[in-house]
Amino acid sequence: LKDPRSPEDQIADSIKEEIEALNIPPSHSFYDSFGKGTMGFAFSRKFGATCPVPIDASQRPTKRPVRHDLYITDEVRNERRLKLCDEEYGKFISEMWFSVRQAIESEQIRELPEDVMAEGCMREYKNIQGNKIDVEPKDEMKERIGKSPDLFDWLCLLMEGARRHGFRIERLGKNVIVDT
Repeated sequence: LKDPRSPEDQIADSIKEEIEALNIPPSHSFYDSFGKGTMGFAFSRKFGATCPVPIDASQRPTKRPVRHDLYITDEVRNERRLKLCDEEYGKFISEMWFSVRQAIESEQIRELPEDVMAEGCMREYKNIQGNKIDVEPKDEMKERIGKSPDLFDWLCLLMEGARRHGFRIERLGKNVIVDT
């Protein structure tokens, strides 16, 4: 028998059941909203006003610090300050992928499953105009490796949710100065 609900409504129902069973507030649940955007409507129907939080990876990088211990000398003000993500990355997806990398290198994330880590290591990146870093477009990566990097994208959404709730990336006790 075919389920009369749309795939989006089925997903929203499943997510609601899971986060309620785990006692997780919807505001602590995140999803990738890039694409056709129909999940948001399904979540609204299921959750009402307090829904899982959409994250659109196609946005511009944020004004948050890359890490809370990575400093540059501001040439305009001639003072030391934290380097911002919009100064380091060309796209928000690059910020998300490199935020996970920064947390791993800072030893704030450990013991990742091998399949997640392997996917994260497969994405290529390059320096672009303005001395910024960008990861390769997802469609190019999919063509190159033969699959979508869904596992590492999941980890990136998890990290972004944690950052939005106050998680700070830093190499504890190791302040780093980068002159630009």
